[in-house]
Amino acid sequence: MRGEYLTAAGEPFLTLVHEPAGRPSGIAVLLVPPFGWDDVASYRPRRDWAIALAGAGHVAMRIDLPGSGDSAGGPADPGRVAAWTEAVSVAAKALRARPDVARLAVIGLGLGGLLAIRAQELGAGAQDLVLWAVPARGRGLVRELRAFSAMERTILGAADELEEGELLAGGFLLSAQTTADLAAVDLREARPAGVERALVMGRDGIAPDPGIVTCLEAGGADVTLAEGAGYAAMHVQPPDSEAPAEVVALVERWLADAPVAGAGRADAPPTDGSFTREGVREQPFEVGSLFGVLAEPVGEPAGVTAVLLNAGAIRRIGPSRMWTVAARRWAARGVPTLRLDVAGIGDAEGEPSRDADVTLYVPEFIDQVLAALDALEARGHSGPYALGGLCSGSYWSFHAALRDRRVALAMMLNPRLLVFDAELIEARRHRDALRRARGSTWRKALRGDLGPRDVAARVGRLARAGAYAASGAGRRIDDRHRSAADDVAAADARLLFAFSRDEPLEREMQADGSLQRLAALDHVDLVELPGLDHTLRPLVAQRAAHAALDAALERIL
Repeated sequence: MRGEYLTAAGEPFLTLVHEPAGRPSGIAVLLVPPFGWDDVASYRPRRDWAIALAGAGHVAMRIDLPGSGDSAGGPADPGRVAAWTEAVSVAAKALRARPDVARLAVIGLGLGGLLAIRAQELGAGAQDLVLWAVPARGRGLVRELRAFSAMERTILGAADELEEGELLAGGFLLSAQTTADLAAVDLREARPAGVERALVMGRDGIAPDPGIVTCLEAGGADVTLAEGAGYAAMHVQPPDSEAPAEVVALVERWLADAPVAGAGRADAPPTDGSFTREGVREQPFEVGSLFGVLAEPVGEPAGVTAVLLNAGAIRRIGPSRMWTVAARRWAARGVPTLRLDVAGIGDAEGEPSRDADVTLYVPEFIDQVLAALDALEARGHSGPYALGGLCSGSYWSFHAALRDRRVALAMMLNPRLLVFDAELIEARRHRDALRRARGSTWRKALRGDLGPRDVAARVGRLARAGAYAASGAGRRIDDRHRSAADDVAAADARLLFAFSRDEPLEREMQADGSLQRLAALDHVDLVELPGLDHTLRPLVAQRAAHAALDAALERIL
């Protein structure tokens, strides 16, 4: 895999190219992502899909659209829909310019498929389109995002004050202009030139949009329809999202039937291994088999280097792209900042972690963080270092600070654990079962809301939880918290703990007195974040977290 930047509408955007294994097929495949949370959730499965395509002999390219992921810009910039469309066209032309490519296919999911059709009007030149869960009208996509947004607002416990016309879904913002421009897209009358074949898939039993089929057939394409099973499984919370094996196999068979001819040669657009914008230079940065993106100041460095770590199994851009935004802000302040993928996450090699509560809390990840510090030091970015993360990234930051005196600051957003113990995970599950069931099970049973099986299942869970509590395991967990508080008290580094409401670790440490002890320490900062969401999807929570991180960094600067 090779990371390079192309430019669309004056904005650099990241491309990741997987070279074909074995004998090249002559076919290049461009994968265009869906929007926002769907992009985050399906990132690792799409990487696996690209690797499978390369294994079949195809050149495969993945892109981050302008203003998203690791690409330049942001969601509030003007002309997003036009820039996205141009980026797809530029990426397509870059593939067609290769001497080993005779045919181009574009795979688009959701928004990505809508852009793929529009990009044909800009000369993308694809002969084959694979469209999965693609709406014929942008207003359909906007309507779905609004429904998702409304559902989130009822459960996240933090109210965002959005500008008129703005849309926030899954923690990702669409400006009023972008929302209006996207809603205005209507492909039912489009006639995408040059498309010879199209594979159009529905979405787990939902039929393909007939408007998409109409426009493709009217443009002369030979359209094949398929069910598209596995879309939902690909877009669940990482690390549980899975590559759609059935669809991957179907697409490969369909590509194998393509005549390897017909792609008109395109002039190669300029590529670069880095980009510089607003006083910050960014480029891919590899640490052995790990992958990251390094933002460096163009001017004089401030004397501190930062590393932002994965939020659970979310790739290096962080929750709602917060790490990309923070890294650029800090680099402009003079702080080189690496956002890093550890093994099995994002674009780092390794098997994905399936049980995140267990497999992400192991010493190997702390070793990888310290290896990243060594690599930065070798590049000339010596310590002191500031580490930051959310969830498991907080755990790695904390323990790296305990192990390495080069770490001057560990910034921890919503840490789940400070000391890993499988017994603690079990105790938490039982404690939560007891807490949630106080009266609710019996009230529902008396009202007739629960059937006999539900009542029996809940009674069984409560019995197990009660037996666990009676065993004294909870007291042993409290002892582990007090031990972790001892580590915090003895730490040389400055430590930031920032918690959203009702976070389990904060609740437990309050109950046993550990948190009150930490609050009295001069080198510890405790911050309350608004809302109930662990991954900080509300904008008000994101802004509060940015402010807390900035304040902590300024303390050591």
